[in-house]
Amino acid sequence: MKSNLSNSLFDFGALRLLHFENLMKVSTDSRLLAGFATQIQSKRILDVGCGCGIIAILLGHSNINSMVVGIDIQEKAILAAKANLTINPAIANVQFQWIDFKNYQTNFLFDLIVSNPPYFIDQLNSKSELKSQYRHTQISFIEDFSKQCDMLLEESGRLLIAIPPQMESLWSYQLSKVSLSLCRLIEIKHMQSSEASIYICEYRKVFNKLTREEFILFDYNNVLSSRYKDLIQYEKEKLS
Repeated sequence: MKSNLSNSLFDFGALRLLHFENLMKVSTDSRLLAGFATQIQSKRILDVGCGCGIIAILLGHSNINSMVVGIDIQEKAILAAKANLTINPAIANVQFQWIDFKNYQTNFLFDLIVSNPPYFIDQLNSKSELKSQYRHTQISFIEDFSKQCDMLLEESGRLLIAIPPQMESLWSYQLSKVSLSLCRLIEIKHMQSSEASIYICEYRKVFNKLTREEFILFDYNNVLSSRYKDLIQYEKEKLS
C-alpha cells in the first residue's frame, strides 16, 4: 500500500486519516454525512461505498457503543480503510469488508445505512477508473441499492445519503418503490445566497411528513458557520 499513499494526512484532532491516490479524499460531503448520522441513535451502522473509511471511522469514533461496518466494491479502498483504522487504534468497533453491496448478506439488520453514492448517470469522465466508479453510476445500481437497503434495514431503520440536488427525484422515486420514504431533506449551501450544492436526504420505512431545511456552511465573512462548527465538533473529542 505504500506506493498508493499520498503525502497528505488529514488531522481531525482526535483522529487522523491518510489520503490515498485514486481514492476519494476527506470532503465536506463526507464530514456532513457523518455529522448528521451522529444525530441518529443507532446500534448497528452500515457504510456503503466506504472508500478509505472516512465516514465509518468518524461514526465509530462518535458511537463507541455501536457496531459500524464499512463495505466497498474496490479492494484498494478496503486496504486503505484498514490502514486508516490501524493508525486510529482507539477505534475498536469498526470493521471493513471487500464486497459488492448487491451481494452483501448478514444475519442481522441495521438501524442506519449511510452512503455517499455515485453522483452521475452513465458518464465516465474521470481520468481515474477508481474515482469514476465512485462518481458515476447507472440506474440499475440505484435499483439494486434500493432493494438491498430495504432488505438490510430494521423496520424503524433509516437511510442517509448525500446526493446532488438534480439527482434527488430519481433516488427518491427508486427508493419509494421499496417503501423507503423521504422524510428529511437538508439543502447544503456554501453561503446563504448560494444555490444548494448537495442534499443530505434521510429515508425511512415508516412514513413521516417531509421536513425541509437549509444548512449554511459559511457566514458572509467566509468564516465557518456556528451550526457547521457544532455539527463537526465531535471530530475533535477524545475517546474516554
